[in-house]
This record gives sequence, C-alpha cells and structure tokens, in this order.
Amino acid sequence: SLAYGPDRRAWITPRWKLILGGSAEERILLFNREQDRKERKDVAPVRGEIVEQLTQALLEAEQSLGLRQGEAATYSADELLDLEALGYVGNKDQPGSQESDQ
Repeated sequence: SLAYGPDRRAWITPRWKLILGGSAEERILLFNREQDRKERKDVAPVRGEIVEQLTQALLEAEQSLGLRQGEAATYSADELLDLEALGYVGNKDQPGSQESDQ
C-alpha cells in the first residue's frame, strides 16, 4: 500500500514497512512488522536487499497509478474561474495554482 502523502511515502507488506522521506537526501526507514510491532528498530542499514525490493515495488505502484510523473495540468480561463469559485485556486503564487495561456 501507499501512504504518508507527497513528502513521505511508504510501502507496507504483512512483514515489512518501508518509509521513504521526500527530500533529495531521502531518509529510508525499514521495519520488520512481525518482530517489531511498535516500529522502533530501523533495519534498513542491514537489510539493503529488502529496501531495494520494496522501493522497486513502490516505484512500480506509483508509475502504474500515474503518481510522481507527468506534466502539470493546464486550465482555460473559465475553468480557473470555476475552480477559484470552489476554493481550489487562489493566489497564483501558492502551490497548485496556475495561469493558462489559452
């Protein structure tokens, strides 16, 4: 499963929980859910092969779902007005806001 939002992502199996940070210096955490239910001992440094397998699974899932790729959407002036009226678009300097050249 995918979790943790845009800055942190996780891949969870019955045995493992992999958490990737969202920065360029991505922090990697790996927990053995069977042996460490409270997730206190990060085993990523000693289980690199599991980290690689789970990271690959996460990337494949993101790709199949269309996450973390593609171009930003563009909207017509009318669409932007409709979105603004609904509260989805505001100040053009805020993340997620766009202006259209159409």
